Amino acid sequence: RSKIVAIGGTVEVESSVGRGTTWRLRIPLTLAIISALIVEADGELYAIPATNVLEFVAPDVESAGPKIEYVGGVPVLRRRGSLLPLLGLTDVLGLTDTPDVSQQGSSVIAVLQANSRRFGLIVSRVLDTEEIVVMPLSARLTGIGMHGGATLLGDGRVSLILDVQGIARMKVPGQ
Repeated sequence: RSKIVAIGGTVEVESSVGRGTTWRLRIPLTLAIISALIVEADGELYAIPATNVLEFVAPDVESAGPKIEYVGGVPVLRRRGSLLPLLGLTDVLGLTDTPDVSQQGSSVIAVLQANSRRFGLIVSRVLDTEEIVVMPLSARLTGIGMHGGATLLGDGRVSLILDVQGIARMKVPGQ
C-alpha cells in the first residue's frame, strides 16, 4: 500500500464474509513503464533508458583495446573509425571536482545515442536491466535538463532517470 500511495495512487479493499475480498489499485496515468539499464557513479544508482543505449565498452589501459585519447583537450574514444566524445557521469552531474574520464581502468563507457548525436558516458559500473516505473519530477528539477524522472528500484531505493537528450544537448562538445 505504501508504495502505491508513494506514487500518487490509491488502494481500496472491500471484503464480505462468504463472498471474498476485492482489491482496487488505482495508479496515476502519468506514469510509464520503460526498460532501463541501472548504472552506478560515485556510489549512487542511475537509470538510463535502454532505447538510448547502443553498447557498452570497457576501455583497456594495458592492451590494444579501445583507449581514451584527447583531441583538442576533449576526451574521445576511437570506435569503429570515428571519434566518440566522452563525458564522465560524475562530471555531468557535478558530483566531483576531478574529472573521472582518466579512470579508464575501473570504469565502463555506455555508448549512447540521442537523436543523431552519439557520445560515451563513463560510469563506474553497469548493474542490471530493469523494467521501471517513471515518476515525474517537480518543475524545479525538470528545468535542469539532466533528469527525465525518478523511479523506485526493486530494493526500495530511489534512482534518478537520466535524460540522454538533455545531457547531449547541454554537455556534448562540438555538437
